[in-house]
This record gives sequence, C-alpha cells and structure tokens, in this order.
Amino acid sequence: MENVEIVNPSVDKKNLDSDGATLSLTLSLESLDLTTIPSSVLEARYLKELYLDYNDLRELPSIFGQCFPNLVKLSAVGNELRKLPDSFGDLCKLCDLYINENCLETLPDTFCQLESLQNLSVVGNSLKAFPDDFGKLKCLRQLEADENELKVLPDSFGQLLMLTKLEVGTNDLQSLPNIIGKLDSLQVLNVSNNKLLDVPEELGDLCNLTQVDLSSNRISFLPKHFNSMSCIRKIYVDVNELKELPDWFSNMVHAEEMSVKDNHLTKAPLLESFGHMCKKVRVLDLGGNFISELPKSIGHLENLEFLHLGSVIDELERRNFQNGNWLYKVPENFSQLAKLREVHMDENQLTELPEDFGNLTALEFLDLGQNMLHDLPSTFGNLCSLKTCLLSKNHLQLLPSNFGDLSNLVDLRLDNNQMAELPESFHQLIQLKTLDLFNNLLTEIPGALASLISLTRLDLDENKFTISEDDIPSIWFKVKYAPLDPDKKDNWRGRRRQNLLDINIIKITSTTEYPESKVEEPKYGHNAYQSAVARSWSIWKSHDSTATKREVFHRQEVRRRNHYASDSEHEDDDWAGSTEALECVSVMSSSSKSSTDLNTSNPSTPCGDGEDWDHELETDSPYNVTPVYCHPQKIRSRGASPIDHTFVPDDLHGVPFVKAPVENVVEEGQFDDVDE
Repeated sequence: MENVEIVNPSVDKKNLDSDGATLSLTLSLESLDLTTIPSSVLEARYLKELYLDYNDLRELPSIFGQCFPNLVKLSAVGNELRKLPDSFGDLCKLCDLYINENCLETLPDTFCQLESLQNLSVVGNSLKAFPDDFGKLKCLRQLEADENELKVLPDSFGQLLMLTKLEVGTNDLQSLPNIIGKLDSLQVLNVSNNKLLDVPEELGDLCNLTQVDLSSNRISFLPKHFNSMSCIRKIYVDVNELKELPDWFSNMVHAEEMSVKDNHLTKAPLLESFGHMCKKVRVLDLGGNFISELPKSIGHLENLEFLHLGSVIDELERRNFQNGNWLYKVPENFSQLAKLREVHMDENQLTELPEDFGNLTALEFLDLGQNMLHDLPSTFGNLCSLKTCLLSKNHLQLLPSNFGDLSNLVDLRLDNNQMAELPESFHQLIQLKTLDLFNNLLTEIPGALASLISLTRLDLDENKFTISEDDIPSIWFKVKYAPLDPDKKDNWRGRRRQNLLDINIIKITSTTEYPESKVEEPKYGHNAYQSAVARSWSIWKSHDSTATKREVFHRQEVRRRNHYASDSEHEDDDWAGSTEALECVSVMSSSSKSSTDLNTSNPSTPCGDGEDWDHELETDSPYNVTPVYCHPQKIRSRGASPIDHTFVPDDLHGVPFVKAPVENVVEEGQFDDVDE
C-alpha cells in the first residue's frame, strides 16, 4: 500500500494473515491529499484505529461501516466531508470518533446505533441539530460540538447519564432543555458564545460540575441554588447581563478561577463571607462592571494571584471611555494578599491606597491608570517584584522618595499626571526600558535619564520645558557587534561548520532576462528618518492609527456608561448605543482638587489628518464629547472586540519591533575565520 504508514503493530494469533505475517491494527493516512479512500484500505477489516486527518475527502464510501467491523477509533479531522453514509451505524465497536473541521450539516439517523461510542468530537462543522434519538448513545462520556449552528438540543439528551463533558460553545442555542438537570455525571459544561437569555433552574441540580462556562450570552439571572457549589473549580459568566449574583457564588469553597467581567453588577455583589469561604481562588475577574464596594474579607483570599477590577478594554489610548468599576477605595486588609502577582484596577475612582500597600511583595504587574490618586503610600518602594507599573491619568504630583527601590521595574507609565520632578532615587531604575512622562509639569530634563542604561522607549512631550523641542532627549539605537571570539575560529556562530564538500548544490539557470534594478537614495535627512522611526514605535500609537501627535487627556470630558441602559423596558438593542444611554457623572470627589488645578487649561491637541476620534458622534447629539462605551447587546463571535468601533489595541507592554539603521556593518576581522 503506497504512502501508508503502519504504526504500533501488535502480534496476536488473530492478527496474522494466511501466510503468518503480522497485521497492524493501526493505519495512518494523514496529510496525503487523498480524495478517496484506497480500495486496499477498505479490505483491512482487522483495523482498530484509522486516521484520515487533513486530506481532501468529500465523502466516505457507502459501504464504509461494513468494511471495519472491528474499528474502535476513527479520526477524519480537517477534510471536506458533507455527510456520513447510512452504513456508519454499522461501526458497532466504535468508541472514539473525531470529525472536526469538516462541512457536516446533519448526522444520519443510523448514527444513534453507535451504542459503544464514548468520545465524540464534531467541532467546526455546520451541524444545525442532533438526531432526535441522540440519547440512545448511552455510553457517551464526552461530547465536543463547538463552532456549529446548533439551535436546540434534543430532549433525549437527558438519557446521556454517563456524559461527563458537554461543550456546545459558539452555536445558536437560545435555551437549554430542562432535562439537563438529569445529567448527574456531568463535570464540564461549556455553552459560551450562544444566544441564551436564561439558564434553567434545573441546572442547579447538577452536583458534580467542576467547570462551567456561560460566557458571551444574554443571561440575566443564575439559578437560585447550585448543588455543585462544593466541587466547582472554574466558573466563567463573562459578557452577560447579570445585575446580581446569587448567594452560592460567594460560597464555592473549592473554586480556583472565577470570572464575571463585563456584566451589570452594581454596589457590592459579593457577600462578606466571600473571603472566608473561597480561600482557594487564584484568579478573580470582576472587570467592566459597576461595583462600588468589595467585601472586607477579601484580604483572606490567601491564594489569590490575579485580580481584575478595571476596564475590559485593554487600551489606554481610548480617550474618554470609562469602563472600569466604581471603586473609591479598597479594603484595609487588601495588603494581606501575599501571593498577588497581577492587579488591574484602572478606570475606577480610587483616591488613595492603603498605607501598607508595599506589603504586596509578590506583585509583578500593577495597573492603576485613570483613577483619582494624588499620591502613593510611602511603602510603595517595597514592591520589590514589580515589573510593570501603570499610573497614567491620575493626579500624581510626587513619587515616594524610595521609588528607586523598585529594582525590577521595566515598564513605567506616568503620562497625564502633574509630575513636576522625579525623586532622587529614580536613577536606580537601571532595568527600566519604557518611561512615559507625556503631559506632566516637568520644567527640566530629569537628570536621572543618564543613568537609565536599559531605556528603549521614552516620551517627554507636552511638558513645561523651556528648551526647544530639538533638545528634548529621545532614544536612538546604534548597532554594535559582539567582539570576535578567537576560540570559535573553526566554528560558525558557535556551531560546527558543515563541510561544503558534503552539500549537494543544484543551480538552476533562468532563461528570463530581468532589467537591472536601480536603488534610489533616500530623499530625507537624518533627523527626518529618526523622527519616522520614533513614531513607528511610539508608546501610545495603535496599530491602525495614522495620527502624528498624541492627545492630552481631559478628565472633564470623561463619561461613564449607564448601568440602567439595559433595563427590561428598553427592548430595542439599538437603544443601548444611542445618546440617550449616556450618563454624565461627576468624576471628582468633594475632597479632590478643583478643575482649575488640573492641567486642562489648554484645548485638546488636534488630531492628525488621518485620524478622526469623533467620527461616530451624531450631529444633533447634546453631548459634544466622545461617546461612552455601552455594554454590547448583540452576541458576537469568539475573539471579537468588546466594541466594534474600538481600534486594535497595541501591545501595551512588549518591546516594539524596530528596524534600526545599520552603521559599520562589518567590523575589522569579523570574517577572518571564513573559508576562502
């Protein structure tokens, strides 16, 4: 048999042909561009495993099921199958079936005769429904049917009593059958990215669930009871319309990951018992809600590593979108979270941090952008593990004197604050690669810049410097080759050279004549090129942005979304995006500084010719500002942006790819070890 790989041969008297030769039980025909199955394969009735992945099969032979009476496992992933033959039900011993990434729209009625089937994966097809008798597959343990076009699940699903895993995410399901409460063995349930308006109360009857994903639906309420409360490990209810959480949500004693970001939760949705009962939580995501208070017991989450209470739109340069929560302070025991490594609390109303905030010595990432902070606690310099610190769009005037003790700091954003000077210890930040001081009150170039030997990105624009713009420091790269190592004379880049005589070189001479290309000299000077390179790796610029100048942040123009915008009386989906859904709230507390103290006396810098920030404003809008983000009312596909009109977010914390100009490409003696 040509192009056939035989693997895992097993010797048995039953596996010997008439001549005594060993027969293989496993046959792999993967990635052979097959359009039909060879006839010799159809004669291998002894096969137990058959792999047909990544070919060009559009159909299986009508006698396929009759040819493999002993087949236990079949994989035909990545073909173009549009249907399965009626004889498919004759595969009476089939246990594992993988037909992902095909074009199946239906399954034959005989499919329900596969009474031995245990694992079924039909991800990435076009199935609109399962057969009505699907419940006859009583041995089925795992069903993966994501990314299809399923609209309903048959009532016979309740007969799948051995089912432990059900994944039907990214379909068109509008409801779940009440019979789902009878799947007592179910441990993993994924119905994300559907059109569910609610979940049946019977879902709470399941007592063995360890992982539940209800994300990206339109669910307003969760079941009042949840029998799996004591065994659940991971629960995701992101991007729904929840306004409150049931009491059991604060009492999941074994939960490790909990996420309810991008809902309509208000005030204090978690009970005070949360910190005492959910001590195993490692990941907690409450971003993009309207939460104004955290339980005082949150400091008892002794295993918490990741906490998100900020915006769900990961882009600082979105101007006036306010999409975080409404927190004004964090509990006093917040600093007891000894294992906390990543914190997002951007776009809230925080006016201060606990004085012992520096006790979070495991913290590596901190985002406090767009809050109301006027200063940082004196212990801030004790955050010895901190690598990324985002303090953009606050009211900071001074940093703590021990700020330079953050010896591992790599990325620091201080743009749109009121910084007039940097602390003397700032020169100790020798690991710092990115420094953003855009739109502050600096009058002199910080002397500490000369000590920041690792700095690769710097923004000092829109400050109060008295020097000309050409004298403001910027980062410029110069290529430098490592010195030649004489010990590697016989090696090439540290690797042993291959003998050129052993290489079979084939040269093909082209008969086509091409005109000699002319290389034009650049028509711009050195300074213009430098500016162009600088703009290409600007800290703030988005991938699709053509703006040539960064805008100053004006807090007075910030508008927040109205959490009443999705009330039941507003049934029209388009209403949520209209100007009537905007609510202007005061973002300055009574104790905050007056607007005259802010650096907003100058009008906003105009955009570049290629960028129109306000292109979505209605001409008759009563608000002459950028529209606020409203919670999405329509179901979107997996991976889609939370809002359609947001530009692609930049890689906010990575080192940009910059092609630096090359100078002195060849060093003297660099290629002395090259064979002549």
